[in-house]
Amino acid sequence: MLPQSPSQIYKAQWRGCEENEHYRCLATLNYGLYHDESRKSFGRLVTINDETLAPQQSQTFTTQSNENIILIPLAGTLDYSDQLGNKNYLKTEEIQILKVVESTLFEVSNPYEKELINYLQIRFNSNSDVVCFEKQPFDLTQKNELYTLLENEDYKICIGLFTGRSEGVYTLKDKSRGVFAFIINGAFEFENRLLESRDALAIWDISEIEFEALSENALLLLIETPLQ
Repeated sequence: MLPQSPSQIYKAQWRGCEENEHYRCLATLNYGLYHDESRKSFGRLVTINDETLAPQQSQTFTTQSNENIILIPLAGTLDYSDQLGNKNYLKTEEIQILKVVESTLFEVSNPYEKELINYLQIRFNSNSDVVCFEKQPFDLTQKNELYTLLENEDYKICIGLFTGRSEGVYTLKDKSRGVFAFIINGAFEFENRLLESRDALAIWDISEIEFEALSENALLLLIETPLQ
């Protein structure tokens, strides 16, 4: 039997849940009042939330430290505003990049009259005091390839849409870093580990990762980050 690199699987059904009549947050890692020893941050990655907002509703967030925040709409368009006066709308195949300092307040709103919106909120710890507000598009028309959304010294984020039985290999920049895979939709096999929709996998001590899509239109998010 071939040796396997150390890893941790995060099953979707065991995520932390914060919910009220207009907002639901499913947290893969510790967030808010949800805390589990097995769900600590992974390198710079501290938050990866699957959030749903009801029609004509808003949710306010406050940062607890200097952070980089990435918003990725999965269904519908969201409106964004913050205490610095920044405002924006964000649709699918666009991401919002926020580099903010401690105690920054921002708001996400659902502009629709009848439809829910669903989006990912991803947060990374940052040692920088630089403030940045940026929106950028991406394109998923080319299937079976990983598209780099963002890359800097603290993290690299890739996304890819795959057809059934298509295979891929992700090569890390440095073996001392780790990879956090989040399955947005469908099913994948990662290094002989089965992951289904909204499951996640952290893996380290590895130089490249092989994966295979097990369903049509399987959507994958990969995050590479230093572990120290």
